[in-house]
Amino acid sequence: MKNREKYAEEIRNYNGDDFCKDFIKPIILKKNCCNGVRCPYCKILQTLWLDEEYKEPEVDWSKVPVDTLIRVKENEIDEWVLRYFAKYRDGRIYAWDYGCTSKTTDCVAIWRYAEIVNEEQ
Repeated sequence: MKNREKYAEEIRNYNGDDFCKDFIKPIILKKNCCNGVRCPYCKILQTLWLDEEYKEPEVDWSKVPVDTLIRVKENEIDEWVLRYFAKYRDGRIYAWDYGCTSKTTDCVAIWRYAEIVNEEQ
């Protein structure tokens, strides 16, 4: 999916006063100022960005609430399994064992691969 497809509705429904300030700077330039980028160059960057493949943002696991539903696996070739997030410590993701939550167990396991389950899926 291209960025233009991912953000199409948001762009179409935008009704603010400054599209550049509200959308282009924080999302495309990844900062709150242009740092000398002139508008014609910015428009080129915007056009290129719209045609790039959409990339899910990195998860800040330190901010994920306990008991959030996640998918985990130990190796790349393994099937994903559903678990509930327990904690993030020293660069490692912990999930409650066997699909339990913090209310039903104290046992956790460390997983090498994890992603948050999107409620829309």
